[in-house]
Amino acid sequence: MESRTDQARARAASAHDSAVKDQLSGLVQKLEDFRSTLVSVKEGGMITGEKKLREKLGELYGGA
Repeated sequence: MESRTDQARARAASAHDSAVKDQLSGLVQKLEDFRSTLVSVKEGGMITGEKKLREKLGELYGGA
């Protein structure tokens, strides 16, 4: 299943109107920024010690 970010990237790549392309590129950046607040985005994930919402919820449910 293709993510919304992937869909926006694909549409930006095929857009002929530069204003639309810019808007879609901005949307992609906002989606990536939002994603980075929810999940670890560094290489190695949990190994790096980076904890975001997903990792904190995992600890909560795991009782750690």
